[in-house]
Amino acid sequence: MAVMKHSDLWNTSETTRALRELHKEQARAFTLNEQSAQKSFALIATHCEIVARLAVILAEQSGQTVTNTLIEGALAHDIGTYSVLAHNAFAHNQVLFQRDIYIQHGTRGYELLLANGFGEEIAAFARNHTGVGITKADCVQQKLPIEPADYMPTNAAQEIVALADKFHTKLLPPRFVSEQTARARVEKFGSENIARWDKLVACYGVPPRDVLDELAHEYRMEIL
Repeated sequence: MAVMKHSDLWNTSETTRALRELHKEQARAFTLNEQSAQKSFALIATHCEIVARLAVILAEQSGQTVTNTLIEGALAHDIGTYSVLAHNAFAHNQVLFQRDIYIQHGTRGYELLLANGFGEEIAAFARNHTGVGITKADCVQQKLPIEPADYMPTNAAQEIVALADKFHTKLLPPRFVSEQTARARVEKFGSENIARWDKLVACYGVPPRDVLDELAHEYRMEIL
């Protein structure tokens, strides 16, 4: 299976080029110096880039149309993550997030994208990608620090991006995630979450291992 080149993704459309600039802007806005800004951009924008490449693969192998919206949504999905970085985000060679509010990165990204004129279609990818979707009941039962509501993918493109997101981490160093590890992580959150996972995998499959190997080699990352 051919893997789309990373350089092609950010030049897909005017929207993807604008998203790249917004990533850079957010990296500068939420870090203490230029070095940290460069590190946060490299971490988060590269994660979004990888998720976009995986999303294209999942769409192609499941017979879905690869649209600009799919790519744009994948590149946008974690734009809110800069705002939940800790002040000393890259201390001790670790990436540190504000864990108590980390889950807000989806809604923060959604609001940021709308405020910058990207529109509901793209902003919804940020809102609805976390985990395998968050229900209003999840918000209430887990006392999540977000407005109780359904934050679930609402179309195939959003589902694909949410699924693709599970195959790469924003740890330091960042890593790809195997199917087995990804499923085990989801399983920790209960039977309803694993049922959602299984439904997504039944629809779109998982990235083939040889593709993960190829991408891991290209980005010089390990696979968990």
